[in-house]
Amino acid sequence: MENTYAEFEYKYDHDWDILLKSKDGYKWFYIMNKNDDEPIYNDYEKHLLNKERELYHEAQEEWTKAQIEMMEDPDYWNNYYHQFEEFMTEEEKDIVLDLANDTKVEIKKESNIQYINEDCKIENIKFPIDVLPSVVKKYIVASAEITQQEVEIFALPSLIGLATAIGTSRKVATNKDYKTLPILYGVIIANPGAGKSPAISKALEPLERLQKEAFEQYYKDKKQYEIDLENYQKARKKAKDEDFNEEAPVLPRLKEYLANDATIEAITKLMENNPKGIISIQDEFEGFYNSLNGYRAGIGGDLQKWLTIWNGGMLKVDRQGQDPKFIKETFCCLAGAMTPNGIARIASNGNTDNGFLDRILFCWIDSNKSFKITKKSMSEQIKNDYFKLFKDLTELEYKKDRDILLNDEAYDRYSVYNDKLAEIAGEDEKLQSIHSKIMMYLVRFALIIHLCEQQEQFVKHEEIQAETMDKAIQLCEYFRGQQNKIYEKLAKSEKDELLEKAIKRIKNKCKLEGDYYIITKREIQRGFKNMKSDEAAILIDNLIKMEVIATKEEGKNGSITYYVNPEYVK
Repeated sequence: MENTYAEFEYKYDHDWDILLKSKDGYKWFYIMNKNDDEPIYNDYEKHLLNKERELYHEAQEEWTKAQIEMMEDPDYWNNYYHQFEEFMTEEEKDIVLDLANDTKVEIKKESNIQYINEDCKIENIKFPIDVLPSVVKKYIVASAEITQQEVEIFALPSLIGLATAIGTSRKVATNKDYKTLPILYGVIIANPGAGKSPAISKALEPLERLQKEAFEQYYKDKKQYEIDLENYQKARKKAKDEDFNEEAPVLPRLKEYLANDATIEAITKLMENNPKGIISIQDEFEGFYNSLNGYRAGIGGDLQKWLTIWNGGMLKVDRQGQDPKFIKETFCCLAGAMTPNGIARIASNGNTDNGFLDRILFCWIDSNKSFKITKKSMSEQIKNDYFKLFKDLTELEYKKDRDILLNDEAYDRYSVYNDKLAEIAGEDEKLQSIHSKIMMYLVRFALIIHLCEQQEQFVKHEEIQAETMDKAIQLCEYFRGQQNKIYEKLAKSEKDELLEKAIKRIKNKCKLEGDYYIITKREIQRGFKNMKSDEAAILIDNLIKMEVIATKEEGKNGSITYYVNPEYVK
């Protein structure tokens, strides 16, 4: 900022809050009072100084707004304060705290975050995209815009991927005795064509890229190992009886992040070789669930092992012809996908009370949107930031003091939410089971958000804060609503599902004849492929008992026409 007065030029030095003078524009100076070393200004210079201060303040405000928009983070200035508190003057602290308060008010007005309702209703809660770290949110929103899909189809696998990247490097501790790893099991439920598998792949793209890099590094190391082994064997042979103290080269180990094999044997072997943790991707979750021998037999087996893994517990690995081996601390996240019809098929087997489904974070996409790739593209900056976050998390090293604690305010929020869920569940054992898992996920979500924000260098504090716990609660509320929705579906019997489907077909296929709606037996049965005749007879009988249809006339060769109750046509 420069101004000219007579032969002098003036420039504002904001670091010293002072005007400098110069005749030639190169050497700047100000006149000092010999008594107190304070600058001496004439009236014009004082006016100019005040004007420059105002302009500088306005510029600072504009810069602040730009930073807020760029960061898209309501806690940016609050975190800035915590990070640089020890380096700021009291005046600077006041300025930053004012900015933090103004930012929170501004963003709170625009936010669509859903909090737990006072009346405990959880229907139709939207996915709280605003609680996710800004880098993650930008990537998910961009992915949804490019494919014209809902954000949650990317958000759930993204959360699971971030948890995998953290692995066993950190635990969250509500107290000295209660600690847990950030293990997430999640399943996307959507219609065929919704792009469930591509969405999982897109959300986990950083892990796929890291896996590719790990393969390339492994093959380089393997080649070098073979050279070193050959040299080692030659040197050993040449030494003959002389002392030979060289150590044999060690066979390199492949770092793995992703597991597509569903067998528990393959999973346990991968966990054994990758103690930080892996993620198992089950694109056909229904088939995976039905394959668990614990599910088929009702006891023990693979199902029990998956329950143990979810808890991060010790797992015994039996190996043929060898002594069993124990994995002291298991870590395997699970990301799956299925169609809505798969829910009914799971329910029809009559075994949904084994505790496994209570551990699943369901995300049911109601819309009929298909996965459509548009001409839009994602910026390289968003991709790179997202990948960097994953890479930074994978590079978190295991350390002895890895427990992340809740601060007092965060624990209070945790405790209040726990009490509210207990009040909602009452004596309902199923809700008690679901809510106990939700409380486990609450602290796991809090840990994931906390560590992501640390990697983005927005937070200085080591303990999980109340704001982070609030964000985790909002995620839990979304998934609690999803869980209730799923269990309403699971509670329906196979008979109810068939009747519901039959009524829907009757509504679509019946035709008006005079004053009556009619439909034939054959038209009803065409909606059920491979249905046996005795099963069809039972279905028709149930429809008649419900007064959905009534017999009009019977023709030759077993053909029957039915009247349709107009109430079911509306």
